[in-house]
This record gives sequence, C-alpha cells and structure tokens, in this order.
Amino acid sequence: NEGVGTGGLRARQQIVGLQGGFGFIGLGRQYSPGFGVYKYDASMGTGWSPQSIFSSQSGSTITPNSPARVSNSINWKSNNMGGLTVNAIYGLGEVNQQDERREGDFAAVGVDYDNGPLNVGVIIHHTNNGAADNKKEWLLGGGYNFGAVKLLGSYQQKKIGGLNDKIFTIGVNVPVGASSAVQASFGRFDADAGSDFDANGFSVSYTHSLSKRTTAYAAYTL
Repeated sequence: NEGVGTGGLRARQQIVGLQGGFGFIGLGRQYSPGFGVYKYDASMGTGWSPQSIFSSQSGSTITPNSPARVSNSINWKSNNMGGLTVNAIYGLGEVNQQDERREGDFAAVGVDYDNGPLNVGVIIHHTNNGAADNKKEWLLGGGYNFGAVKLLGSYQQKKIGGLNDKIFTIGVNVPVGASSAVQASFGRFDADAGSDFDANGFSVSYTHSLSKRTTAYAAYTL
C-alpha cells in the first residue's frame, strides 16, 4: 500500500495493491496513463512546461497535473515486456447514482515502448459526462536520444461534442556534463472554440542534480 498526499484534490496517490508476475493491480486514487505524458516532454511536465500549462488550462486529463489522478479506481499495469508496457485504469465517478450510474466514470489506457534510444507511446482517455457530450482524448508522443541531444514531442486532441482542442509540443534535452542539462520546449494550443483562445508557448530551463532526490533549476517561460 502507498499513501501520498492528504485528501481530495491535494491527494496524490492513495493505493492498496498487489505486484507479481501478472504486473500490478491497485485500488484507490491513482495516476492515470495521461500523467505519464511527461515522458515525451523536454520540460519534463514541470510548471514551466508548455504542455503542462496548455493541457491543464484547457481541461485535459492527459496532463502531468491533478486532473490525471483518478479516485475510486482500479488500475492494472503490465510488467515490462522487452520495453513494452501497458497501463489501464477505470474510475467510478459516482456523480449521479439515481438516474445515470455511469456519469463521471473514467476509462483510460496507455501503451508505451521504451527501449534503447527510442521511446514512443499512445494514450487514450474517455470521461462519461452522462446526458452531456462525453470527453474523448488521445495523445501520441515519443522521443529519440541521439546522445548529444534528445528530441521529444507530442500531439494530443480533446473532443467534447463538436469542439476539438489540439496541443502540439516539441523540444530538446541537452546534457551538460554528468549532472546537468539544458531543456527547451515549444508548444502550440489550437482551441476549436475560436482563434482568440489559440496560444503559443516557449520555455528554456537549466537543471542540475544535487543528489538523487534534489535538483536545482532555473527556468524562463514565454
């Protein structure tokens, strides 16, 4: 079991689970596959990451933020199969138990391949909004490590009814010595609601590992 955080929106994960040859099965409040989008983000899903900012502000659940944490959920994660892993989750919304028991329910699956210099993944999320239009999201992300530089990027969509928001990101991570790196990311948010909501974002950062648990950083976001 694991408990991190306090309660409600401030809780990170609160889990009871089993790990074995079948993989991992957990019950509680857990990360959805969409939380792992940071693996395809040169800015690592930080507060200055264009992907993190745009996905959070647009109401996406494919984001390295609180909306990617699912309460009342059952989660299965496969063991690593030659670099391939599968992550599936189902959360009970319990919004309307009288008329529509599935309202608020959340389902997601993520497939990730990480082997050698290449990592690539697909994430699919679905939120049941009851009588309203359901929220359907998907993301394709990946990266390739050339040694002197790692190139990363992602493309995602969020559909509700006739509206379709899109987020595109691309970036690089450049090692500087054994403990430091420079990251640069560009992101584009294309809001279907109208061009007045479209936005571009750019960030550059420097990180230095002081220990396994401590990192010093400086960042600028535009």
